[in-house]
Amino acid sequence: MSRARAILAIVAVSIAWHLKGLSAPPYDYHYHRQTNTAAIARHYAQGRPFLSPQIDWDGAYSGPAATEFPLYMWLTGKLWPLAGLGDVWGRLLSAACSALAAVYLFLFLDRRFSRAEAVWSAILFGVIPIEVYFGRTIQPEALALAATLAAFYHWDCFLDDDSPLHWCAAVLAAFLAIAHKLPYAYLLPALATLTLMRRGAAAFKRPLVLAAPIICAAGVWSWYHHASAGAYVVPDHLPELLAMLGGYAHFPYYVEFQLFSRLPELGATWPGMAMALAGAWLLWRRGQRFFHAWWGWVFLSLAAGGAYSFDHEYTALPLAPIMAAFMGPGLVWAWRRAGALARARRARAGVAALLLSMPAFGYYRIKRWYIQNFQFLKRGAPAAQALSRPSDLFLCNQRASSVYLYAMDRRGWSFSLAEAGPRALGDVRDCIARGARFFATAAVDFRPADRAWFDARFPKVYDDGSFLIYRLGPTEPSSGRP
Repeated sequence: MSRARAILAIVAVSIAWHLKGLSAPPYDYHYHRQTNTAAIARHYAQGRPFLSPQIDWDGAYSGPAATEFPLYMWLTGKLWPLAGLGDVWGRLLSAACSALAAVYLFLFLDRRFSRAEAVWSAILFGVIPIEVYFGRTIQPEALALAATLAAFYHWDCFLDDDSPLHWCAAVLAAFLAIAHKLPYAYLLPALATLTLMRRGAAAFKRPLVLAAPIICAAGVWSWYHHASAGAYVVPDHLPELLAMLGGYAHFPYYVEFQLFSRLPELGATWPGMAMALAGAWLLWRRGQRFFHAWWGWVFLSLAAGGAYSFDHEYTALPLAPIMAAFMGPGLVWAWRRAGALARARRARAGVAALLLSMPAFGYYRIKRWYIQNFQFLKRGAPAAQALSRPSDLFLCNQRASSVYLYAMDRRGWSFSLAEAGPRALGDVRDCIARGARFFATAAVDFRPADRAWFDARFPKVYDDGSFLIYRLGPTEPSSGRP
């Protein structure tokens, strides 16, 4: 198969497996992260400067926010008005990045595998469950992963002939990967390992090799230093980062869970694990041990993520390309060995069944993730818009900071009254003092005691049985963050 036909096949498979839910609102699984991203992108669509991303969930505050590098959100925002698709552009952009990631994986592997092994690795990458789902969510993960694989390919090419073009592309791609997702910093030691295995220790004396990680790290630091003055979205100080990781009291369990549950179920599938183990063994025998080191750096990053990696499935997305890199050689080896057996037809039928069971397993593993939550917002959000002005601030009874506010296209605050405990009503009074004009809640989340408190003090202006809105008073929204 020619390289061009291989790339067309890889792109076609990637697109096909990312079609499901491609036009859906961002209320499927991990809606909290998706609506955060979409809300910031919508501000870019309204003309927000690139270096000053804005959020909706800090009251009337309209200053910059401390987000990851905002290229993905900015691109989504610039595409937003085209064809009236709005936030669907975020999914389309992610799906395009997933296809690009598959192509870059193929290009990287085609330099050291057989054509069949490289093609099958890239195709299987596109059907791994963690990639299928998070490769089309409104999050920067797909862009970061595409940038990671671009960095591998261009750095590998740079090591061939010291090409300045490939060096610049590799450094830029590594910056984009890490600036969008800090845990992707595993990329730097992985690239160093590739350099050591290909060119030896003497390569690290070369100015361009030494300058690459310094320039990349300086760029990442510069962005987060700039962003740190804004409202909190992602950690930009070490204490915030450590708090997000959640400690390591259960570290052995987290490692066991990643290795024996998340990896085989989401990062490979159980059928895929059989191919991957065969491929890992084969590559070790060939002496192509960079891939084992790559896997090690990824898994070390996941383990270091502690509770955060445990709680957020999308952190395992970097497992997908390296597991696929093992699967391709494993599949081709199994197919050839089966063809050499006395009952080759039956043996190859077994290999084909194993191959087909991989996407089937993946589909059933994640099919519930596509379910749309918050159906009541289809009626409740337009009602909120009709009852309020664009400048009115809302207080929402929802732990996800941006879901209701995003749906209503309003700013304000959002937290769960039940989770806030005894201080909940005090927090409500504080938000009212800071300018909250309306209170919105799902009926199912509204405790009887809280409902009685609101009924006794504020007029209910909307109630469809599933979603309620109270008018809190005529207070004008404040002009800034207290």
